[in-house]
Amino acid sequence: MLGGDYNGRFIIDSLTGAVSITQVLDREETQNFTLTLQAQDSGPAPLSSTTQLHLVLLDENDNVPLFSRESYHASISEGLSAGVEVLHLSAFDPDEGPNGVVTYSLTENSSNGAFSVEPFTGVVRTTRSLDREQTP
Repeated sequence: MLGGDYNGRFIIDSLTGAVSITQVLDREETQNFTLTLQAQDSGPAPLSSTTQLHLVLLDENDNVPLFSRESYHASISEGLSAGVEVLHLSAFDPDEGPNGVVTYSLTENSSNGAFSVEPFTGVVRTTRSLDREQTP
């Protein structure tokens, strides 16, 4: 017998005692489960005992990082030197551990080499002096 209110997410085979899931579990929804298991004999006055099974769901890389904004806009003056901070990107991934670590990069040819982004901080910087007459 299986105890606990888990909306039918678990079943137990009464002959083998194997506990199985009946639906996909999501660590971001529920990280831990404690199931109460009961064993009962078939005597004329059945005897039983219980134990608990503690389950910890391990993370799967099942979430995409999401930026805190749908788009970013910045205005900068021409003639700034290389290395000037333009803006700071921010994204979050609800996965756990390495699966939730976000790194940033520019897509190929997206800045014509005028900007760089620091992979772990999300800071976008100029890589050279900018000229509005060449590229607005």
